[in-house]
Amino acid sequence: HHKGADGTLRSAAMARGIHAITIEIGDPQLFQRELVERGRMGVENVLARLGAVDLDERVPDVEPAVCTHSYWLYTDAGGLLEVYPERARRVRKGEIIARLTDAFGRVTREYRAPEDGIVVGKSTNPVAHSGARILHLGVEGEPEGNGHKGDIE
Repeated sequence: HHKGADGTLRSAAMARGIHAITIEIGDPQLFQRELVERGRMGVENVLARLGAVDLDERVPDVEPAVCTHSYWLYTDAGGLLEVYPERARRVRKGEIIARLTDAFGRVTREYRAPEDGIVVGKSTNPVAHSGARILHLGVEGEPEGNGHKGDIE
């Protein structure tokens, strides 16, 4: 379990001995109430399924995506960044996901999805430096095995 970077909610909870589950969802550095509620419902459903809590499972209003892994895509130059796909949208390999322009609106870079995936989060800040985040791409697939591994503490 990763302790989290300094200044994050995860690191603050762990420093106080509070067990926490971190869900990567939505746009960076924002609290998005609807997404927080969906995440809480999902965690409660998992804990109920594992018998860790006594709750009735609730059916989400949206079919959840199961990702085997995810990663961020980054710019290789600075400029004004426009990211096209919305969060939770599926993208196809080769699809244009973002453009970087100079101060005069000239396109200096186009970024394409390196593989099929789902947008977990995206940059909302148009001012981008070299190495800025573009989007967080989740790669869908079935988790290995059909049971949970390890103990819940």
